[in-house]
Amino acid sequence: MKKNSPFIFLFLFFTAPLFSQNAPVRFGNASEEELKMSTCAFYPEAHAMILGEDGVMEFSFDGEKGWQLVMNVRVKKKIFHTAGKDVANVTIRLYDPPNTNNREYLLGLSGVTYNLVNGKVEKSRLKNSDKYETRVNDYWTEVGFTFPDVQEGSIIEYDYKIVSDFLLNLPTWRFQYDIPVQYSMLQYTIPEYFNYQVNQLGQGVSLNDKQEGFTQVFRYKWEQMTPGKAVERGEDQFEVYCNRRVLTGTNILPLEEEPYVANTVDLPGRIEFQLISFDRPGETRQNFADSYETFNKRLLQDEKFGLKLDHGKFAEELLSPAEGKTQEEIASLLLEKLQRHFAWNETFSYISENAGNKAFREKSGTAADINLSLVAAYRQFGLQAFPVILSTRGHGTPHPSYPNFEDFNYVIAAVSIGEQLRFADATSDMPFGSLPSRCLNGKGWLVSETGGWVDLKTDAASSRVTFIEGTLDDRQLKCTMKVMEKGYASFDSKASFEQDGAETFSKNLAGDLGEWSIGQLAFDGETTAGTTRYELAMSKEVEDGDVIYLSPIAYGAFGKNPFTRATRSSVVDFPYGLACKVIYILTVPEGYTVELPQTEKILLFDDKALFSYQPIFDETKRSLRVISDFRLQETCFSSDQYAFLREFFQRMQDKNEEWIILKKL
Repeated sequence: MKKNSPFIFLFLFFTAPLFSQNAPVRFGNASEEELKMSTCAFYPEAHAMILGEDGVMEFSFDGEKGWQLVMNVRVKKKIFHTAGKDVANVTIRLYDPPNTNNREYLLGLSGVTYNLVNGKVEKSRLKNSDKYETRVNDYWTEVGFTFPDVQEGSIIEYDYKIVSDFLLNLPTWRFQYDIPVQYSMLQYTIPEYFNYQVNQLGQGVSLNDKQEGFTQVFRYKWEQMTPGKAVERGEDQFEVYCNRRVLTGTNILPLEEEPYVANTVDLPGRIEFQLISFDRPGETRQNFADSYETFNKRLLQDEKFGLKLDHGKFAEELLSPAEGKTQEEIASLLLEKLQRHFAWNETFSYISENAGNKAFREKSGTAADINLSLVAAYRQFGLQAFPVILSTRGHGTPHPSYPNFEDFNYVIAAVSIGEQLRFADATSDMPFGSLPSRCLNGKGWLVSETGGWVDLKTDAASSRVTFIEGTLDDRQLKCTMKVMEKGYASFDSKASFEQDGAETFSKNLAGDLGEWSIGQLAFDGETTAGTTRYELAMSKEVEDGDVIYLSPIAYGAFGKNPFTRATRSSVVDFPYGLACKVIYILTVPEGYTVELPQTEKILLFDDKALFSYQPIFDETKRSLRVISDFRLQETCFSSDQYAFLREFFQRMQDKNEEWIILKKL
């Protein structure tokens, strides 16, 4: 039946939340008590808080489009201090892809600012001029608005409705933010035809969970046009058994910044939905959750991805096929030439319309334009090369079983040489075999005939060996420091030296070394690929010649313990393996005794982290030797391992900061 000009009439279109009578916040006004609140009772240091937030998700039925999602949201926030006023800048994201008639619509947006003025509640309503719309990318639009008359003590409240034609992934509901939440409620009602995988993710937030089943009636109006006949109009209805669930949380603590978090977007306590199948009696079951095998095939056949990989003829302008180089030499040389040729516009993507000849001519483009061109160039020279799609650090972790287009935002090249898979990224200046740290986020999906996950951190490491040799003479300590860095330590130092210059580089070292005077710097970042060496002289006055306190591990060690909180609920994720070794040698003048700290050795989790500290004094040679050696061979640690990891780093810091004492006889 063809239907035109449909009109939805939904029974129980916006149902009052179940059990809402227990909510500790009222919407639609602000009380004098709320406006006089000066702190959050359960998190006093907060600059602002969410007093209440509720969302009601339901399905409706349209005579032409079929099923739609309707979501109503209400939010009420309290601002305590000026630092919390940024919560009055709000954005709502809408999925708005090109080349489709499906849309997400924002309806009925309204908002108000409440202030207490001379004992009376004053309202300032959100105006159209306070709202704006921004196209984020080809797939997302943001509607933003800024509340008027916001000051310390204000309460802001807003509500809106979203009607969506997209049902594969229902909106994610967050219970946790970077400010505390007094009350949060999600109610969703799903007809039994829809089979959604519903996951509670992120940090553990305790939720009250209530569910019920009931029969819901869906009514809709339709029109039918038949040639030669008058337009037929009618109303129809059907009943569906539905499941309703209400999740509520109270006094939810905010997310707090933690060191070594790869993806903060994975941390908030939240509910996510993914449609697995649709099964309505009398109709063929539809499966929606693709496997990665299907996803992989689609990418290979996509004209903006797989079909771009055979358009690498442009690369013959860069390198002659007759140059007689090894595969690794060809891969490295092509990468260097394309790195110099392309200017990355800093757009993250893995789908490209321009990769290949067009991108090469334009000399700039997105990550996909550049790195899919790199794969094509490699293939043009007979290399076994593949694209690897990934999610960069901070963007989130891709679902391990059900692929989602939005889970990925970047692509790199992979080349199989012998039994090794080597990575390359032409948007960066990283050498062949290394990736910029933004890419070191767990695993990526290698797109090939077979496809599969690959570890992006393979061989990703940073190491520094610091050799300090000194003498003590006339109450002056003089040392020569030689540093050799490899991997990411080398890349960082070389980039800093080239960008800032020798003088700034030396000043930064001086800042790390405290009261030391820094001499001439000798810097060599070209001796070996991936290796940087620098050398400098240091000196400082010794305050008391009778008792001298030495801190031999002043530079080159890992440094302070980054883990200060007693507990942690998120994974600790270092971007790459670490190694820091300091060798300190000092010639001690005659007439001094030497008091040494104890030797220490710590092994953690079957050698995943190792630390040793060994001080030795050879009285015959008057030689003091201290070796501090740290190696981190695993990059990810669970929250259950956190307490042990924290203790490991604290013990290492404490030992490296221990004094060696020289006493004059």
